[in-house]
Amino acid sequence: MNHTILIWAFASVSILLFMCCLLLSIKLYKVMADNATLQYQNACFTAETAQEKTFVEIFNDLTKILKEIRQVNRQLENQGLNIPLKQG
Repeated sequence: MNHTILIWAFASVSILLFMCCLLLSIKLYKVMADNATLQYQNACFTAETAQEKTFVEIFNDLTKILKEIRQVNRQLENQGLNIPLKQG
């Protein structure tokens, strides 16, 4: 058997495997870059959502405080001690 043919066959298979590994690593790099982009976008969205929840919670707290002030004002009106609230 001719060893030259075996050497060329081994070299061809090695080059083919190297090219496949190179293409797969490029594909993997692209997937990892896309994943990093998605994780960044998700982190930004999560931060925005958390901030919106905070604003909603603050608004709800202020609404509760305003209701309590109005309730106390009604109680004072019933006792004849009216303290008018500024409207607007």
